[in-house]
Formats: sequence, C-alpha cells, structure tokens
Amino acid sequence: MEPLIDSAAARPGVDSVLEAEQKSRERQSGKECGFKVDPDALVILLDIIRVMKTTPQTRALKNYRKRLRGRGMARFEVLGLDADRELIRSLARRLAEGGPDSTQIRAAVRGTIAGEPAKKGGILSALRRSPLVGAELDVRRPMPPVRKVDL
Repeated sequence: MEPLIDSAAARPGVDSVLEAEQKSRERQSGKECGFKVDPDALVILLDIIRVMKTTPQTRALKNYRKRLRGRGMARFEVLGLDADRELIRSLARRLAEGGPDSTQIRAAVRGTIAGEPAKKGGILSALRRSPLVGAELDVRRPMPPVRKVDL
C-alpha cells in the first residue's frame, strides 16, 4: 500500500492529520497489530455476540413462535370490543382444533360475513336426510263424506 503522505507536498498542520489517517487505515487492515483478521472468524464472533445479547426470554419467545409456525399456526392481533374478547378467543380456539366442527363454523362465519342469502330447498334436503326415508309410510289423509251446512 502506498503511503498517503507525499513528503514533497506536505504542509505544516496537514501532516499530522494525514499521518493519523494513515495509522487509522493500518489499524483497520491489521498491519499495526501484526496479524490479519479472518473474515469467517469475524462473522462467527459477531454471531456469538448477537446470541449473547439476546435475553433468555427473547430466545424462548422466538422458539415458541417457531414451534407455532411448524404447526401451521400464526399469531395475529385483532381490534374489537372488550365484550367480544372471550368470544373471539373461543372462536379461534375451536377453529384451530381442526375437527369437523371447525369446518362447519368456518362455513357459517364465511356465509354470515359474505351476506349470502339462505339456500332454497333446505327443508326438502332435511326431509331427504330423515331416517324415515324408505319406510313406506302411508301419509294419505282419509276424506270423510261431504256434509251439508245450512247458511
């Protein structure tokens, strides 16, 4: 590396600044202390310092959230009325269970939020699911003879 100070062009007052700058560059490159800094070692050292700076609570929270992501869960914040807090929490808990109830709840909530009109033929489909289907019931009503009424 070429010296930064040109002795022919040196001026009083400027020399000390240029010398200090040159020494600073030598210190940064490792020449002054007699060894060269390995970039990989520097990265490892910085990682160790970063890990040591994190508190156990921060690490525990980070690990907990990592386990949640592994299960397909996510943390999020919702703004709502204080009275609805337990409702929202119980709804989230039931949806997270992943059972058949959660599928029905999801469908009901989506339908309510989307404002879809009720499906037609709901009674007919309920009657078709009835256990009495195929029981060969006679549901005809007997017709009594017509009676005469005086008006």
